[in-house]
Amino acid sequence: MFLICFYVWRTLGGEVTSAGLQLPDPLDYELIKLKDKMPNGVQISYTDCMESSCLRFMQAMCCDAKSLDEHGRPTRVDLDLVRMRVPDLKVRRFFQDNSEILPACEYAPGRRGYETREAWARLVTHRPFFTYKRCSACGIHKNEWLEGEKTGSFRWEVEMEPCVHNVISLCRHFLGVTFAKEDLEKPMWNQLCDTNHEALNHDVSGDAQPHLSAAMHQLSRPGFMELQARVQPPFGLIRAGNYKYDTDITFHVNGFRAWTWRQRRKLLYAPPEVYKELGGDEETWCRIRTSYHSEINAL
Repeated sequence: MFLICFYVWRTLGGEVTSAGLQLPDPLDYELIKLKDKMPNGVQISYTDCMESSCLRFMQAMCCDAKSLDEHGRPTRVDLDLVRMRVPDLKVRRFFQDNSEILPACEYAPGRRGYETREAWARLVTHRPFFTYKRCSACGIHKNEWLEGEKTGSFRWEVEMEPCVHNVISLCRHFLGVTFAKEDLEKPMWNQLCDTNHEALNHDVSGDAQPHLSAAMHQLSRPGFMELQARVQPPFGLIRAGNYKYDTDITFHVNGFRAWTWRQRRKLLYAPPEVYKELGGDEETWCRIRTSYHSEINAL
């Protein structure tokens, strides 16, 4: 793990800068409940690994440069920046009501940030530009349907999928990043669908890199937060008869590695009718790639 061993403040033209800027500590996942209910009246619940990753990313990108603590970590979001950058009205209102960036431990059940994370998880459901893992009407998990364990017509509207597609959509729809040039060259990241490019393609690093580079350029703040991101080719191995792999996005802040956002994926074999419904055209293998976990690791 990389550790910055110094902390230097200076003021240039009214802008506070720090050679030791640190991104907030990543959040671990927790069990949350939605307002959506299953037919028996029980609230749909699941662990919020992708949702909490997205919340921490939003806090980092919108942090207030004047709120750094003694360790160089921001303690609140910049509401002026949120109003300027965030196009989604509900997201702007969320950060107006939840402007503190709390230590990771404060988002655990029973702590003062837990309601914030649960409200965020509810906020990011039912969005046409995100892909999801669970049916909002009955709670059925998408992987059960992909493997043929459940059949029928389902709408996947809750529990965000850990995938690069959703990271790019987060930048586009919640952080106001524009991808006009990148969408012309790589249009697969601007499609509204129940699945995404990663479901049918193993290595998306080359396809995703232009969008992530453009996002970091637009989200950087010269003199405070210079951002870079690298989408790495997937790596994995056979585990218990299943092929599991990870696609990492490594973020650099002011020239130093800060975070790796890991999208954990696995390979499934879907029934032919499911495969064709998702846009596959192979007749033999029916290979589908799906998600099972998101995590951000500090470097």
